[in-house]
Amino acid sequence: MFDLIVVVKNGEHCISETLRSISSQTDSLCDIYFVDGGSLDKTVKFAKEFYLKFLLEESDSGIYDAMNKGINAIPNSKKRYTLFLNCGDFLIDSSIMKYLEIQILKNDFPDIVYSDIVTISKNLEKKNRLKNHDLLAKGMSLCHQSVLIRNDVLKKKRFDISYKYASDYDMILGLYLDKMKFFKSKKPMALYSDGGVSSSHPVEVYIEMFKIAVDKLSFLDLILYSPYHLRNILIGFYSLIKIHLKKNSTL
Repeated sequence: MFDLIVVVKNGEHCISETLRSISSQTDSLCDIYFVDGGSLDKTVKFAKEFYLKFLLEESDSGIYDAMNKGINAIPNSKKRYTLFLNCGDFLIDSSIMKYLEIQILKNDFPDIVYSDIVTISKNLEKKNRLKNHDLLAKGMSLCHQSVLIRNDVLKKKRFDISYKYASDYDMILGLYLDKMKFFKSKKPMALYSDGGVSSSHPVEVYIEMFKIAVDKLSFLDLILYSPYHLRNILIGFYSLIKIHLKKNSTL
């Protein structure tokens, strides 16, 4: 019922744990679509220790290009869902996909299923991040590691690779504006490794989100929600300053 697209490059330090969180799911079949961007370490060797429905090894132009290659490979189905995980992300426990399967059946196969997400920092501090799809016009209020998209919906879409940091926002906001049916799981589905590329480029992330909002929102909504996006950009600058101060303090 579930297709897990895992994209990675040079992730030998974390890929086994990510794949183990998928393969250890009880009573729910999860197919792994593994897209490697040309790793030079032992990533693929470790990945092959698990059952992979699909394995692609080739260079790409970035994470969203790799994710698109995964979309190309999954089946077109109204009864299957896809989740994207990166190296260092994990399903929250071994029974979560079975729980989600039950919720999907009870709610007549909604277009998108999402949840809150648990983040884990480098010092192993865990935080529960609350998510709400009704806040998408203000910014990325969801996290792609906790968003299941029904395959027949996803197969009609692709990530816009002109965006380097926020193409997931572009896709999910587009689905929201297309009036897709969103259903929120009461249980978090994934644990997200904080400190990735987006975390180290906060200004670029929020600027891209603002560009996406300008492109997709109506004129009136843009007037209403632009202050939130501009505030986010200022927050991005503040985060960037903190990153540089922290680096300088360690020198």
